[in-house]
Amino acid sequence: MGYYMRYIVNEDKEISLGMIETALRRKDPNYSLANQAPTQEYAELLLGTDVYGALAINRRGSELMDEELEELLEDIDNEEVGDRQRVQHLLQNAHFTVILQVLWQGRELEATLEKIDPLWEWLFEQYQGLLQADGEGYYDINGQVLEVK
Repeated sequence: MGYYMRYIVNEDKEISLGMIETALRRKDPNYSLANQAPTQEYAELLLGTDVYGALAINRRGSELMDEELEELLEDIDNEEVGDRQRVQHLLQNAHFTVILQVLWQGRELEATLEKIDPLWEWLFEQYQGLLQADGEGYYDINGQVLEVK
């Protein structure tokens, strides 16, 4: 079982694993994406030799993304604290998601999340969207916009 975080984008702009890797290496040259699947947009996120997560890009129209968006929409149906309409609009109009299955590897929670922050920072700088964290909710650059329990 893993902890998933997703950056959900509602604009039609180019994204690739190569773009993500280049951006992360600008922050720290020790970041890399390894074990990239040639037919899928999937790789492992590494800092040095330490694996921090399994990274994937899912695009609108793929069965996996469409099913996941449906589930996320169902999850917010009964939420009343926060901007549910904003999140609902995003999920209904999403073009792609950047998904990270966070791998703790015996590390502390905060230490691990700190190392993956540059990914989310870059995505917020480049794309209109929201960050979703399992068991927490949705965030924009300023903080939480909708809590989901």
